[in-house]
Amino acid sequence: MKKPTTHKRRKTLLKALLVAVLLVAAYFVYELFIHTSPKVESGLAVPHKMLTGHTHQLWAVRFSPDGSVLASGGADTDVHLWQPQTGAPAGTLPQLSGTTALEWSPDGKSLITASYDGVIRVWDVAARRVVQELKGHAGTVWTLAISADGRTLASGGEDKTLKLWDLAKATLLKTLSGHSMNIWKVRFTPGGQHVVSSSFDNSIKIWTVAEGTLVRTLEGHKQAVVGLDISPDGRTIASASDDKTLKLWDFESGKLIRTLEGWKEHVYAVAFSPDGKRIVSSNRDNGAGGELLQNFFGKSSTPKGVTVRLWDVATGKLLQTFSDHRDDVMDVTFSPDGQYIASASTDHTVGLWKVVKQ
Repeated sequence: MKKPTTHKRRKTLLKALLVAVLLVAAYFVYELFIHTSPKVESGLAVPHKMLTGHTHQLWAVRFSPDGSVLASGGADTDVHLWQPQTGAPAGTLPQLSGTTALEWSPDGKSLITASYDGVIRVWDVAARRVVQELKGHAGTVWTLAISADGRTLASGGEDKTLKLWDLAKATLLKTLSGHSMNIWKVRFTPGGQHVVSSSFDNSIKIWTVAEGTLVRTLEGHKQAVVGLDISPDGRTIASASDDKTLKLWDFESGKLIRTLEGWKEHVYAVAFSPDGKRIVSSNRDNGAGGELLQNFFGKSSTPKGVTVRLWDVATGKLLQTFSDHRDDVMDVTFSPDGQYIASASTDHTVGLWKVVKQ
């Protein structure tokens, strides 16, 4: 039997290569244009403003307690302040390192920021200056939460610890250890007796604030739990995960109430509306194939994906989707009066939607 000639071998190799290229191309076309997230248009919320001014990806966005100011922060260090109603800039806070989390004091006079450098800074917003620095974390601080009375600050991050601080004295109260990987979100219960944390270790933990003891661990997510919120009545915990699901948990028993299936994207953040009837979630804008193309060709050359979703808490029904961003949305929140939804995206913009139907 004659051996295949070099020409025939090359021809066979080229055919195989062509088939491979066509299969890869078909996969990306399917990912971007066919297997897309379903869009729901309900008219519950309408686009209000897209705020531009940041130069790098955003990590956090928060309304002041009276809703008159919106703060946003990200990798470009400076915290930007905005007027939500008009979208006009309202100043900046010159953060020294990339901003990873933001929280307002209950009186709206102070803004607390977390950063890549591991330092937590308390800002006098009117004076635009740092009045306190809290140091104690060994690595990036990824999350902050303030108790309703404004006395206690919770923080978590890369060092796997949850820390509780006395804000008035700027001192560390206690360090809670139990997570085996980065802590991504912390939240106080409305009454302030408990603090809840979520982690890259796939778990959610509930702690007492006074004693610093672990009450229980909630397990059910298959990947990192990166988003967390507690309902205004303190009865329900909402969690968002890289496993592409949202979960609702009963706070008292720790039992899973419901799993909200997303589509094909990692879910990054979740927030309850002030009345507790709805939650808004944010996520990655594309599946794996879309993310690869986006990183290679740029955000503007790929279709806009669904990055924010609005859900009904009682039924788990998807009420509306939002596709205004060009890249992932890392944080999302309601205004205190429930009239606005704000989002922070890696496309360097802050999105604002006005809720027109309650």
